[in-house]
Order: sequence, then C-alpha cells, then structure tokens
Amino acid sequence: MEVMEAMGFGAKWQQWIKWCIASPSLSVLVNGSPTKQFQMERGLRQGDPLSPFLFNMVVQVLSSMLDKAKWLGLIRGKGYGNDRVHITHLQFADDTVLFLEPKMEFLMNSRRILRCFELLSGLKINFHKSCLVRIGRNASNEVHWAAAFRCVAALLPIFYLGLPLGGNSSREKFLEPIIKKVEQRLAPWKRAYISKGGRLVLIKAVLSSLPSYFMSVFSIPMGVAKKIEKIQRNFFWNDGVLNKKTHAVDWVTLCKNKHFGGLGIGRVKEKGVSMMVKWIWRFGREEDSLWRKFLCAKYKLDSNLIMWDVSEISNGSQFVKALSRFYDNNHRVSRFIKQGFQIVIGSGNRTRLWHDIRWDQVPLKVAFPRIFALASNKNGVILELGSWAATMWNWDVKLRRSLFNWEIDQWNGFKLVLENIKLRNNIQDALAWHFCPNGIFSVSSFRRCLEENGDHMDEFFPFIWKGICPPKIEVFTWQLLKGRLMVREVLRGLALME
Repeated sequence: MEVMEAMGFGAKWQQWIKWCIASPSLSVLVNGSPTKQFQMERGLRQGDPLSPFLFNMVVQVLSSMLDKAKWLGLIRGKGYGNDRVHITHLQFADDTVLFLEPKMEFLMNSRRILRCFELLSGLKINFHKSCLVRIGRNASNEVHWAAAFRCVAALLPIFYLGLPLGGNSSREKFLEPIIKKVEQRLAPWKRAYISKGGRLVLIKAVLSSLPSYFMSVFSIPMGVAKKIEKIQRNFFWNDGVLNKKTHAVDWVTLCKNKHFGGLGIGRVKEKGVSMMVKWIWRFGREEDSLWRKFLCAKYKLDSNLIMWDVSEISNGSQFVKALSRFYDNNHRVSRFIKQGFQIVIGSGNRTRLWHDIRWDQVPLKVAFPRIFALASNKNGVILELGSWAATMWNWDVKLRRSLFNWEIDQWNGFKLVLENIKLRNNIQDALAWHFCPNGIFSVSSFRRCLEENGDHMDEFFPFIWKGICPPKIEVFTWQLLKGRLMVREVLRGLALME
C-alpha cells in the first residue's frame, strides 16, 4: 500500500487492492481433493490477472533502491560514451540483471540491497538460481566472488529470457536451440493426426512464435533458415513418422502471399530481415528508450538525429554489422529501406540536410558532390542552415570559397531542391513508412515488399481464404486450382506413374 501511495494512487484504489490481496484464501489439491483453506502470508498468487501488475509495482522498489545506491556510491555499474549512459541494472518482470564493476565491495553491497528488498517485500530471492558472469576481464577470483554472493559462476554464452547472450550469432551452432524447438513443435508424429489445413495453421503458429523471438535480435544465417524450412516442408507434405510423400508444389510458391497463389507461410530469412529492419524504425521513433541512448553513447551518435545510418559505424557489434549489410547498395533490402523510410520535415531540427534529404533516390551529398565538398557545415541539421523571419524560412548554406563558373550550374540545381523543401516552424520532424497508408512501419508490410517480386495478384485465389469453409477444404481447393492434386495425370507429369 505504501508503494501505491508513493506512486500517486488514491485511498479508494489502495483499499480495493488491499481487499483483493487479503480476503482470498487458498487450498491445495491432494489426489484431486482440496485440503483445508488457508490464508497467504507472503508473495502473490500465480494465475491471478492482477498479480503481474502488482508485481511490477513491487519490483519498481528494487529499481529505486539500486538507483539510490548508485547515487550514494555504494555500487557502480558500466558507463558508456564518457558516462553519457550509465547502466547498473535491467529488469524484465521477475528477472533482473546487475552490471557491476569487479570489486568485492560493490558485489556485497548489491547482495545487501537484494536482502533488504527481500525482507521489505516478502518476496523470496533465489540466489541459488542466480549466476555471476565475467565479461571482458581475466578475473581469477570469480569463483570466490560467486561463493560470497551465494550463487554459481558462469561463462558466456548464457541464456537470458530465452535468448543466448555472448556467443557468435553468425554460426549455425549458436542458433541450434531454435532448430530443436521447431523440431519439437513440428514433430513428425503430430502430422499423422492433422489435416493439411491444420498443419498449415500449426506451421504459421510455430514460425510466428519461436523463431521470431530470436530473429528480432539476431540475423538468421542462411543455413539455419534452410533447416527450419526443411522441417516445415516435410511436416506439411509427409504423413506419419516414416511415410514420405511427393511435394506437389514447390516451397517458394507455398511461401507466397495467399493473394499471389501461395499459402502465406513466408520465407524464414525474409521474416528475419524484416524484423531486423524494424530497429531502424524504432531508432527514429523511440527517442527516450534506453537502448537508443545506449547505442548513441557507445557509437558516438548524435542522439537528436532521426535516421540511423548504420553504415557509418565501424567496428560495431554483430547486431550492428548485420544491419549495416542492409545498407549495401548491392543488397536488395537497401532499395526498400531508402524508398520506404521517409522523413516528414517539420522545423528541420532532427534532419541532416546533406545525409537525410534525398534527391533522385540519392542523398544530396551524392546528388551535388561539388557543393557538398565546399559546404562549411557538412553534418548540420536543416535548422542550423537557415533562419526564420516571421513565418518565412531563409536558407543560409555557407561555402568555404566562391564558386567557379563550372560549379554554378550545380549550385543552381541545389537551390531548386532547397526551394522544394517545405518547413513548418515549431513542429518536430518525424519518421514515416511510405509503404503503409498510415505511415506506420510493420514487419508484414516490409515482408510484402520483399515477397512481391513482380508477381500479379490472382483473381481466383483470394476467394478461397474467406473463412467460409474449414481450413482443410481451403487447402484442398487451393491445391485443386493449382492443378497439383495427386491424380494420375499429375503423377505421370512427375514421372511417378507410367
């Protein structure tokens, strides 16, 4: 109740929550029969819809205690960018990661803080489930420190929230857990009892849950993508555990959008690319997020910018290197990134003139190379390259010297481009996605860009998927329209029957 009061909840709200916590009683089922009811003395009930919200409020106290300890110098975390961003802890529900300098003093102080939180909140902290991980230092006494903390010592890579941390994501072995989970969910024995319509639903459900969690952070190697697609392909066409059947339709066609004659499964690699590209969108929209502040501090980026040109970063992490490959002009993803992400210019306070404004599909620094070479402020935002006179914007792009006669034509073309840039005073610049009517980026819209390789929408196939019949009938009708039912004529065409 004290936490709710500190957060600004009124007395009536506090009383309601108190009744919800104090009034219920519990019983334990023994051989199917409930025992005598009893009241809870500590913790929160699992399965109660209210418990996650109450738990988040309680662990916010732990975050405040750690922040206060950092301010008092009792603990010290990791700083980046000359301490522009200083991280001591990260929390997700009941999982907490502490980042501490390797000193016994800070380690023991953090344990004391956790112990105090345990006594204050009534929640039990499982130190035996915790681990101490060394990062980037050759510390010989890490086992001694782990013993003092009453936990185990571990080495990278480790798993946190289901994701492997600290390994080489470009190796197939790094992503073996995802392949094993897909194999378990799409086990061969399951397909013996499911129609093709049910298999299609299960394939999509597994693809949208298990691999997506990994693909949102790691770039999926082509070898891993092919293994996952092989599991999906065999699960859809084969029967039972050992019965293998002919794949009547090629996998590329199956993965196409339903309106283009496919089943809408989608290629694993293309979905992974789409989820990685979303980070570019989030960088331009989530100005106050911790991960954005961390990247700006680590790679010395201007935190005011709206576009994140990853190709400008050298010696980046595996995550940054994976994104930088998309900016390669030879990469087909590069075209959709450059065409899709557009800046809606307001006052020009977050848009770099030479790098972010495009003319004829290229930045101004490429379209007008001589003027860019002479510009005094090559990295300035638009707001720094002019001034407002009442409601009129006046450009003032300064050059290092006077122009030669042969440079005047390029200068005149540059001025025409500037005249077409419309500014709106006191309005923030914003990032928009060109391929969605509402201007909001979505993974599915980027996947459509990658999948629609000049294909034309079929006039018949969209009517199959109206939901007016069971999925198995829809898949049967789709296969019929494709002319790929396993009748004699098709079998002869596949050289499976004389």
